[in-house]
Amino acid sequence: MSEASPLEAGRPGESGRVMRIMLSEGLRLRKRRGERFVHVTDLPWELFASDVTEQACERNHGQSLADIARRGGFDAGEAICVLTGQHWRDGMVHEQQAHRILYMMRHLYRRGVLMGRQISVEAEVGAIQGGRQ
Repeated sequence: MSEASPLEAGRPGESGRVMRIMLSEGLRLRKRRGERFVHVTDLPWELFASDVTEQACERNHGQSLADIARRGGFDAGEAICVLTGQHWRDGMVHEQQAHRILYMMRHLYRRGVLMGRQISVEAEVGAIQGGRQ
């Protein structure tokens, strides 16, 4: 049985591809201890599929998104910087906060509200109105 590539592992988006999100040694230790905390291990590839994210990846890492994926993915703070098009020095957030943000982004994507760098207000309003019926 062959091992899944970093581009295909985890819970897929529409393409079946994901970007892995790495945990720091401190969070890996907490996870091994059985502590519960919000963390994200992967994100749908579609969230990264834009010219802005590709440019931010090249600027911040000197590599393409595909190269980063093959090498194991981003840490949570790096992912936030790439997704928002920020330089890593300007946009780094605390790791646990970054995981919370990524968790929310993944949730919005799965609801059909967040698509790449766009948020569908119509989809969110429809979801809210649908919950009231």
